[in-house]
Amino acid sequence: MKSSIMPINEASPLSIDEQLNLFAGRDAWHYPAIPSLNLPAMQVADCGHGVTLVAPPYGSATCFPTSVGMAATWNQPLIEEVGQALGRETRAKNCRMLLGPMVNLHRLPCGGRNYETFSEDPVLAGKMASAIIRGIQSEGTSACIKSFACNNQQFNQKNISAEVDPRTLRELYLKVFEIAYREGQPWATMTCYNPINGEYPGDSQTWLQGVLRDEMGFDGFIVSDWNALQGEGAIQSSVDMEMPGPGKVLTPERLRDALELGLVDEAELERRLQRIIELYEKCEPARKGERYSPPELDSPRHRSIALRAAEEAITLLKNDGALLPFDRTRIKRLAVIGPNAANARLGGGGSASVSPFYAISPLQGIRDLVGDSVDVLFAEGCSQGSNLPTVPPEFLSPVDGEFGQGLTAEYFQVDHFLSDEAPSVTQTNGQIDFSWGWASPATSLPRNDYVVRWSGKLRLPAAGQYRFSIATQEGIGRVDFDGETVIDCWSDFDPTNFESAYANRAGEFAIEIDAPRDVELCVLYRKTKTRGGMHFGWETPFSQDPIEAAVELAASCDAVVIAGGLSNQFEGGDCDRKAFALPGCQAELIRRVCAANPRTAVVLKNGTPVDYRDWLDAAPALLEAYYPGQEGGTAIARVLFGEVNPSGKLPDTHPNNWEEVPCMQFYPGENGKTEYGEGLMVGYRHYDAAGVEPVFPFGFGLSYTTFEIGVPKLSGALTEGSEIEVSVPVANTGNRAGQEVVQVYLEWVNPPAGRPPRALINFAKLALKPGETQTARLAVHYRDLLTYNADHAAWELEHREFNLCIGNSSRSLQRIKLRLN
Repeated sequence: MKSSIMPINEASPLSIDEQLNLFAGRDAWHYPAIPSLNLPAMQVADCGHGVTLVAPPYGSATCFPTSVGMAATWNQPLIEEVGQALGRETRAKNCRMLLGPMVNLHRLPCGGRNYETFSEDPVLAGKMASAIIRGIQSEGTSACIKSFACNNQQFNQKNISAEVDPRTLRELYLKVFEIAYREGQPWATMTCYNPINGEYPGDSQTWLQGVLRDEMGFDGFIVSDWNALQGEGAIQSSVDMEMPGPGKVLTPERLRDALELGLVDEAELERRLQRIIELYEKCEPARKGERYSPPELDSPRHRSIALRAAEEAITLLKNDGALLPFDRTRIKRLAVIGPNAANARLGGGGSASVSPFYAISPLQGIRDLVGDSVDVLFAEGCSQGSNLPTVPPEFLSPVDGEFGQGLTAEYFQVDHFLSDEAPSVTQTNGQIDFSWGWASPATSLPRNDYVVRWSGKLRLPAAGQYRFSIATQEGIGRVDFDGETVIDCWSDFDPTNFESAYANRAGEFAIEIDAPRDVELCVLYRKTKTRGGMHFGWETPFSQDPIEAAVELAASCDAVVIAGGLSNQFEGGDCDRKAFALPGCQAELIRRVCAANPRTAVVLKNGTPVDYRDWLDAAPALLEAYYPGQEGGTAIARVLFGEVNPSGKLPDTHPNNWEEVPCMQFYPGENGKTEYGEGLMVGYRHYDAAGVEPVFPFGFGLSYTTFEIGVPKLSGALTEGSEIEVSVPVANTGNRAGQEVVQVYLEWVNPPAGRPPRALINFAKLALKPGETQTARLAVHYRDLLTYNADHAAWELEHREFNLCIGNSSRSLQRIKLRLN
């Protein structure tokens, strides 16, 4: 039926049909073009610690530390540099919007996407998000802050409603957005999947117009998360773009009907249209004569920023007897052990998966740093799961190569593999132990459908029985010995079967030989759904228990590094962690290796805290590296050997157990709801209120030098609407240059029930030479004192007695009284 309505804007050069086709995407990864205004379709890219292209031309990008690691730097100027690099790389990919950062708070210690968000605290998260947003947008690329709001768990996230009281909402879960809007001014916001108090924000006029626009003052572009709109409510909700396209809700037909029925007026659609045009024009800087840096990808500058971010993220949590830094002149043999030693773990699973041009593992980083001066020996010790030990490179030879190098690895697009075309990428892989998650394993490959073929020779060096295994993640696999298939997890794949595509597969094969021999080896893997990964393991007649082998190696060396933790097999999009303990036999490995060699340092890679109870007392030194990005191995090595003084501080409280964390009693929820019954008692707020000592407190991190924080002073009394300055001298009293983070907390005197004693309001990071003193100067604003009164629906000064607490963690503070006029 032809509509009788007038164009939304009679003066617009756009026809009514062109206007009504602008409110939904062109396809999965493009916003529609506006030909009348000479504005091309806008391609968007995913992720917040790199650029992930999920549509052609695919390709790789620089992989920075994930957001939890960025927050651990507590360094806003550095993270703004990361943002600038991301802005340049996004444009280098011919994209104009990066769908990040994600800023939702770490409410749960098991949260699957904690690794790609910043912190448990809204001030730290909001300020770090603001820094990366400013950086991205300073290069003419739009940031898109997400996911509005309360997207704090992955379990059943599309169906379970976050039930949150108004005060908790505004003082925690909306405050992080409010800070980012005020200090970062993002051009775009993405809605969330989950309902809040029974309403899906993308479909809710109350949430998008009432809270986001009217209350919080956001006047930019709003896009739905992919397939997050539920129904007709989105027509009235103030969402500007439905994704992916073609739309299902914001279609021209439905919008015409809504106009005729008076469900939405022309003025509202005109406002949305103008927001879309303004976004496009911001991302077309040449139109306004603006000049930005040229697009840039995988440059020395970006590699340097990635390295510095990884170095400043690494947090020294324990260093008994000043074991670290290691002295290269006193170490001749170094053992590097653990399931994360030979792998560069880059993040949890999910859409925030980056395919770097290269990635450096801790083992490679250490070998590159020490060169020939130290004999660096490797033992896996244990896997992250129940797999057989990984077949090591010394028994593998690539095609036309030598044993010790690994295997020739050919990476194909599926159709190219099936038609016997050339691979997209050929390289050498030392061993087959990969967990790529949602990312592409190599440049120029799509991330959802690829084949990897490893080929070369396998050496069986002794007579006896061998057992081999493969384990796939959401894929199929096969092993051929001398041209004969010996493990087949490939031929029964049914691409039309939903469950078959998502299945993980495992297979084994045993062979007994009378004499040593070499085998022509071919191993295949094809990804069939979302998470990709492949492991090839063995058990040999000369095999020791892998932990025992690691213990013997450790005992024979001058020092040991154990690299353990998590990977995208255990946390990520749609995957909250199932258990607190380190996966596999890592706790036993750490205990036994530390007993065999007391000069052992443990390095963790993970996005969420782990269980320390079974092994921390045994480990003399502990570094938290988070997921440190492509330069992580180099950064870890430089910190271990003192080339860099660690300066990271924890962005989360590390609990003794999950049971003591109050939100866990409400997780995952029931009857379609998850109650935020802990209220404001999240992270350190709970520990301070309950008087419980965590394993490691929020804001904590050691150094190779020592600092002294002096007596703080206030510049005056605080009055309504104003700000004052707190200044505090900080001295480096040690013999190494280092960086210290000064943290300022507002403390309520005699807080009422339900109010935690204190909350972070500001912080600053100082770089100090040995013997140097600097003064940290931090603003305290009147708004920092306000709390939300749900009865009045307003921010008010509900208390008048405060202290300012200044220190270098939430548990190491000195107090001064805050005066009000």
